[in-house]
Amino acid sequence: MRVTALLSASPRRTAVWVVATAMVLVVATLAAAQTARDVHAAFELAEPARCAQPAELTPPAQAPGEHRAATGPGRRGWHSGAMTGPISLPTDPIAVQALELATTHEHPAVLNHSVRTYLHATATAARSNIDYSADLLFLACILHDIGATDAYDGAKRFEVDGADGAAAFLTEQGMGAADVDQVWEAIALHTSPHIAERRGPVTMLTRLGVLADFGAGSTGGTDRATIEQRYPRLDIERVLAGAVVAQALRNPDKAPASSWPGGLLRAHREGSGSAF
Repeated sequence: MRVTALLSASPRRTAVWVVATAMVLVVATLAAAQTARDVHAAFELAEPARCAQPAELTPPAQAPGEHRAATGPGRRGWHSGAMTGPISLPTDPIAVQALELATTHEHPAVLNHSVRTYLHATATAARSNIDYSADLLFLACILHDIGATDAYDGAKRFEVDGADGAAAFLTEQGMGAADVDQVWEAIALHTSPHIAERRGPVTMLTRLGVLADFGAGSTGGTDRATIEQRYPRLDIERVLAGAVVAQALRNPDKAPASSWPGGLLRAHREGSGSAF
C-alpha cells in the first residue's frame, strides 16, 4: 500500500524515496564489508624501515617457562645468507630438529605454510639485498605457528605461546640467549603490523614471508607456482584460522580485542566470512 501510494505521488517525492532506499542499502553493504576488512587488516603490509637499537633495559621478573628478551651487549651481528636453490632448506642439525618438531605437532597445511614463509622471506631478502642470519630466519619461519598446536597451547596469545615454546626448544639445543631472543621476537611479532618491520632483519623478514604467502607482496625471483606445487596450500587459511579460533573459544584471554586472534574470534562470532 505504501509503495503504491508513493508511486502515485509526485515524481519528485518518488525519486526522493528511491534515493533514500538506495543509500540505506549502500551503508549496510559497506558495514558488512568493513567487518571482513577489520580482520584482514591485521596482515597490513608496511614499508620496512630501520631504527636504532633500543636502550639497555632491566627486564621485569620472569614467570616460570616465560621467555624474556636478552638485553645488553653481545647480540650476534647479521650476516648474509642465501638459498642454493628455490626449494632448498637448511640441513644443519638444529634446523633438522626444528623441522622435525614442527612436523610432529603441526597440521600439514600449517607446516607447508611455514616452509613457504621461509622461501618467500629469503626471496624478499635477495630482492632487496638485505643482510640477515640465514639459520635464525629458518628457525623463526619454521616455528612461527607452533603456538597454534595443541602441544603449545598455553595461557597467552598463540604468537607468544609459540615464541615461548620455540625459545625453550632452542635453549635445550644449546643456542645462546641472544640468538634465542631474535627467534622469540620474530615469532611473537609476526602478526604485528608496523612493529615487526622495524625490529631487525630476522623479525622483519619473517613477517614479510608470512605476508607474501598470504598474497601481500611479491615473491621476487621465486616461482610461487613451483613452491606451492612442492608445498601445497591445503586450505591453510581455513586450517590456521580454525585452530586459533578454537583456542580462543576455550580461553578468550588468548584473543585480546586488538590482536589478530581477537579479529579472528570476532569474525567467527559475527559470521563475516574469511579472516584473511
